[in-house]
Amino acid sequence: MKKTLLFVLLPLMLLGGGGAGLFFSGMLGGDEEAVEEQVEETPKRRVRELRENPIYFELADLVLSVRDDQDRRRFMIMKVAVEVDKEPDVEKIKIRSDEVRDRILVLMSRQEMETLNTPERIYQLREAVEDSVFDLFAEEEEMILGVDIRSVRVQ
Repeated sequence: MKKTLLFVLLPLMLLGGGGAGLFFSGMLGGDEEAVEEQVEETPKRRVRELRENPIYFELADLVLSVRDDQDRRRFMIMKVAVEVDKEPDVEKIKIRSDEVRDRILVLMSRQEMETLNTPERIYQLREAVEDSVFDLFAEEEEMILGVDIRSVRVQ
């Protein structure tokens, strides 16, 4: 009796649970409209072309206080550059550079030291910084081509 339970009912329950999970996640015949909405909600990544003479505006160094795993404060210094489409766009960034810095500082102030130790996490952070800058210049969306984190130093 126990063998029947173990070899017949348990695999059936696992398959049923897995199928239900796939169905409700939309991977198995679920609601196609929900999948389309989910795709529309993801931020659009711009494909940056390699340009012969890219135009950058480098922000002043950002100095942040970040907590480490022992709840001590450490200082992090970041260099960030914004790539723009045309030379006149640099002036628009300069005018609003305090707002750009503020958005980055607010975003970074929520980070902990151990979350900045992997290349994947730094890449995710760069994307979050880029999205924040894109949001700031949403009315002129073609002006900003990208945001680069040039360096990160921790002291």
